[in-house]
Amino acid sequence: MFMLESIPNICVADKLAGSLDASFRRPVRGGAEQEQLSDLGSLLNPVGLSLSNDRWFYSLSTSGAFNVKDTRLAIDDLILPSYFEPTRWVNLIPIKINVFMWRDRRDGLPTKHHLARKGS
Repeated sequence: MFMLESIPNICVADKLAGSLDASFRRPVRGGAEQEQLSDLGSLLNPVGLSLSNDRWFYSLSTSGAFNVKDTRLAIDDLILPSYFEPTRWVNLIPIKINVFMWRDRRDGLPTKHHLARKGS
């Protein structure tokens, strides 16, 4: 489709204002070209443009503005396993035993299998 375009730097708004093939060098032939044009038309059919200025919108944040906290939470939700039970720290035993048990419950001990999987 791009090779048929006579104005390669045409604005999206200008392209969508009229027929998609209005600025083509030649009429669209049947077969693959016609199929690509109809697929493009069906993809662009629900698109509506407004007269407002372009702006960035960050979909992970409710405000639409980028922040590190929301990004970190999204990454953690995708990668880290979720546990529903709270961590119980026992003050009567040394902290290193508490940490060991916490890592064991989360399957995070540096075993040979985990280190090989991690690539260390």
